[in-house]
Amino acid sequence: MTQPESGRWHLDGVRPQELLLRLPGMGRLMVIFRENGVTHERIGLVETADLDDGVVTLGGDCHDAKIELAALSGVVFDTGSEMQGKIYPRIEFIADGDAPVVAVVGMDGPDPFVSAVDGAGRSEASPRGSLRPSDVSEQPKPETDLGHIFLNGLQGAQVEITARRSGFSQAWQGRVEAVRPSMGFSNIMTADFHLHLKTGSVSDWQEEDGETRALDEKGMPTGLAIRRVGVSR
Repeated sequence: MTQPESGRWHLDGVRPQELLLRLPGMGRLMVIFRENGVTHERIGLVETADLDDGVVTLGGDCHDAKIELAALSGVVFDTGSEMQGKIYPRIEFIADGDAPVVAVVGMDGPDPFVSAVDGAGRSEASPRGSLRPSDVSEQPKPETDLGHIFLNGLQGAQVEITARRSGFSQAWQGRVEAVRPSMGFSNIMTADFHLHLKTGSVSDWQEEDGETRALDEKGMPTGLAIRRVGVSR
């Protein structure tokens, strides 16, 4: 296994399209949406990556995402994440201003990622922001939090949970077995899907087009939308 240099770089000479279309050969991947207190992650092998009319669609049993190439301005490669001696390489597909549109993390080690970016020019990128809330004690308790209350009411239901931002969407369908509050987040976790909803990030829910959409404190969509597709009895 390659032991890459630890760091975080902008890549030069690599088109986002090229890397996205190589994802099916890069092992088990976590494809991540993160914005407005919402983290939506699909986990497993990307079986297909198809390009049609400027949109790359990731498919398979564990993935369902659409990425608009016009929304992407570059790529950041990050090898700084290590847990229990294992490196989890990360590629961020970014928009203008370095805002991430979608991130992809390798679950099977760095080799496929290092091979995919071999030969690209590199320039240092700014550090990645922390996911963890700075002070959990100042957040609402789960039992009074509108986000947690709504998610908790989904237990036992078959749902579709979608995350959207400009240029990207990702969905998961399945049964909500449990909603667990931990470290300032309400969490739905299965083998191929994680939703982490930050406590206090949802001020209201809005019904629109058959979905229930989470709104932030300004009444704007956070990107999280949930649709019931039936209830398991």
